Amino acid sequence: MRANHIYILLSSLIHISLGSYLRVSAKQRRANLQTFAPLLLFISTTLMITAFFAEFKMGIDRPGALLAMVLASGGTLLHAFIAFSDRTEPGDRL
Repeated sequence: MRANHIYILLSSLIHISLGSYLRVSAKQRRANLQTFAPLLLFISTTLMITAFFAEFKMGIDRPGALLAMVLASGGTLLHAFIAFSDRTEPGDRL
């Protein structure tokens, strides 16, 4: 059984949700991190599509898919961290 097509769907849904709700941070350092996070997500999606075609169909070991999901998780968590830290600045209202 192979689930790489579900991971490709997950990657596309992550891109759609971030594209819909992304607000660039006013702080330069956070804005730079927000530039780096989509790069992780783009690399993740590219790896996942490559893994879909290149990895053995019936094997359990899928290192390309694992790396892609770790990068996607990292990019998503980085975006979430930046969004949360922008909301919790002193003097900001929720």
